[in-house]
Amino acid sequence: MTTVEERLSRLEGVYDHLATRADLEALRGDIEKSDAALRSDFEKSIEALRNDMEKSDAALRSDFEKSIEALRSDMERADAALRSDMEKADAALRSTFEKSIEALRSDMERHNAALRGDFEKAIEALRADTARAEARMLKWTMGAIIAVTALLGGIIALTG
Repeated sequence: MTTVEERLSRLEGVYDHLATRADLEALRGDIEKSDAALRSDFEKSIEALRNDMEKSDAALRSDFEKSIEALRSDMERADAALRSDMEKADAALRSTFEKSIEALRSDMERHNAALRGDFEKAIEALRADTARAEARMLKWTMGAIIAVTALLGGIIALTG
């Protein structure tokens, strides 16, 4: 048989073994609770991060769309200003061109008038020269006729 001390020692070993198991079970429970709490906190953090990312994404999209719209608006204003400047430049060029054409017409008319005046003077000079030449020819012709008449008169008188 075993002694009381041996039995007591065995009971203490069983007690230690049972206490260790109970402690391990409690520890397992604590670990599972802690794991569940950590999982829950992690899932909440992930969900909060998702929400923050969605808000940030929406804000970025909104800012991007506003920037695009502002850029479009700026481009439309720049295009309108450029068109206006081009129309003004076109009008100025047309006006300058029309003034140049009008100045050329005026110069041509003055030049033509001067040429007409010179031409008319030249014609008048030619008419005067022609009249003088005709008068000289007439004088010469009359002189020749008188000379021929006198010569004929002399011939008639001699033959006569």
